[in-house]
Amino acid sequence: MFRKRRVHWAMYGTSSGFHTSMSAPKPGEFDPFTSSVEALKTMPEKLVGRLRLALLVHGVDTGGRIGGFLSSTHTEADVEETAAAFDAAITMLRDEGEIA
Repeated sequence: MFRKRRVHWAMYGTSSGFHTSMSAPKPGEFDPFTSSVEALKTMPEKLVGRLRLALLVHGVDTGGRIGGFLSSTHTEADVEETAAAFDAAITMLRDEGEIA
């Protein structure tokens, strides 16, 4: 979805956790194993805040790190709703001029 929307973001995870990076070299191209710790942790504070608010509007709370955890109670529909919220948030941020 990030590649389709042409944003330099990526989602990656460990075990049941997922994280968002806003430093992919190209849309959809990201390897957390070759990225520096600084690149993994560096996120534009203002944009993170705006993204979190846009996700909240669409019913998803990722916390301040724009990540979360999956559990056995989450369904495929939950995952799809979360992806749809990210998609809608990108539209909101573009409409507001926060991202290109």
